Amino acid sequence: MAPDPFSRVGIVGLGLMGGSLARSLKALPDPPMIRGLTLLDEERDGAMREGVIDEGPIDPRNFFPGLDLVVYGTPLRATLELLDHHRPLLDPSTVITDLASLKAPVLERARALGLEGRYVGSHPMAGSEASGFMASRQGLYEGRRIWLVAEKAALALVGRIKGLWKSVGGECVVTDPWDHDRQMAWVSHLPQVASTALARVLARAGFARDQLGPGGMDMTRLAASNPSMWGDLLRHAPDTLGEALAKTGAAIETMRKLIEEGRIDEVEELMRDTGAWSEGNPWR
Repeated sequence: MAPDPFSRVGIVGLGLMGGSLARSLKALPDPPMIRGLTLLDEERDGAMREGVIDEGPIDPRNFFPGLDLVVYGTPLRATLELLDHHRPLLDPSTVITDLASLKAPVLERARALGLEGRYVGSHPMAGSEASGFMASRQGLYEGRRIWLVAEKAALALVGRIKGLWKSVGGECVVTDPWDHDRQMAWVSHLPQVASTALARVLARAGFARDQLGPGGMDMTRLAASNPSMWGDLLRHAPDTLGEALAKTGAAIETMRKLIEEGRIDEVEELMRDTGAWSEGNPWR
């Protein structure tokens, strides 16, 4: 059944994340009514043609009336700007969430707009280097961790947002927005920047991606991510990203020295440690 009491859901942005949520909600036995809002005609037309959304108004003034929940599936900067623009259009009882991977900036904007009592931020640990509605798919959120953040004034809404994500297979964890963002600098932003740097080095050395083996393909997959989306995130990244990058650079320099000095036994020892970590065993 539909995630009670969200029977009328509006999704702003029908790309990978918003489109996948719409697809997953529409696949429920008793799906909610879904209204989509996007600036891209191809996203709107595709979603309507496939029955992923029920309504796709062009004018935002026709989007918000009667919605129980509005989900912002837009990049971080767009979400911040749209909250400003849409504030006068929101029904007084509409609950708001978003899918951005940094939570503190959105929570602070919601607070500045007087929306903190009905905003619960969501960050699904799901995605792809691909983007757009054509990259969206049903089941993207199944078995995925969904981070949730909220002000005290909105804690009563957290259970309802959990119900939304549970209906599409997500596993929710409530956290502090600032702790969340510091953690994302390590587990999300660092891998993205490292993948981009590796791809840059390989490209400048004259190698094409199709020359890489499976390991190289895996490590450079994120290099194809959306630059605008990541630019938005990196502009708001916490200071811990600088620390993470510095420590990564130091670790690479250590490996370089060990290899140049022929201290391969020590490299093997480092690899045994990282292998244990990869297998979920405690770091030695």
